[in-house]
Amino acid sequence: MTTARPLLPPLCLALALLAALLPAAARAGTADLCRAAAARQEAAHGLPEHLLSAIALSESGRWDPARGESYAWPWTVTNGGPGRYFPTKAAALAEVRRLQAAGETNIDVGCLQINLGYHGQHFASLDAAFDPDTNAAYAADFLSRLYAESGSWRTAAAHYHSRTPHLGARYQAKVVRLWNAEKARGPLAPTAPQATDDGRAVAAEIAAAARAEAQARAAAVQAEAERRAAELARERTVKQAHRVADLARAKALAELWRERRLAAWKARQEQDDS
Repeated sequence: MTTARPLLPPLCLALALLAALLPAAARAGTADLCRAAAARQEAAHGLPEHLLSAIALSESGRWDPARGESYAWPWTVTNGGPGRYFPTKAAALAEVRRLQAAGETNIDVGCLQINLGYHGQHFASLDAAFDPDTNAAYAADFLSRLYAESGSWRTAAAHYHSRTPHLGARYQAKVVRLWNAEKARGPLAPTAPQATDDGRAVAAEIAAAARAEAQARAAAVQAEAERRAAELARERTVKQAHRVADLARAKALAELWRERRLAAWKARQEQDDS
């Protein structure tokens, strides 16, 4: 997402004032948070270099005319339309809480735009969901699970967005283009995590919860497969029993028919003899 949806006038004014007050150095530092977090999680989860950064750009990327490049923005919020870029984490948190109070659940947050409706339960708090390292850690784990399903990082990237073929293909093409650009751009200088929480601990908790969820889903699939196999076995047994019964009835009818024909023949023979 490279453009922001127009905000309500009062909110626009407040955010504009806040952005003006925010030091340029702070904005510049924030612009590197997502890329740095993505690089750390790529290494931690064994992802291809720059892939998660490319997905972050696709999800929350915005253009910086001063730098002449796009960067993923950690305080991005999406609710059924183009993403909105807030100047601070506090402003983004306030917007999400406002949306939730209004009953909205389809809300994407942070560098990798994690959907709170589907994945929010994996975060200790809303604040943690916005934390760049925690957000990227969950995205990396999710992407790894998608890769395990398909055996293809490009397919995993497509499914990160949508399993609908034409939507996934379009997203995949965008990610591949950004991925190539990130490779050409090279690595970001090493930085310390800029997390508001203990990013590694929370990320480990999220990864463990995600693995437990995946194991539970696998167990449920296995149980359903076993139930279906047992059901099919019962159906085969019943069908076999019906076939045996049908054959027995057919044999009995044939024997009865033969006996009747034999009796009729004997009766005719006796009449002829007399």
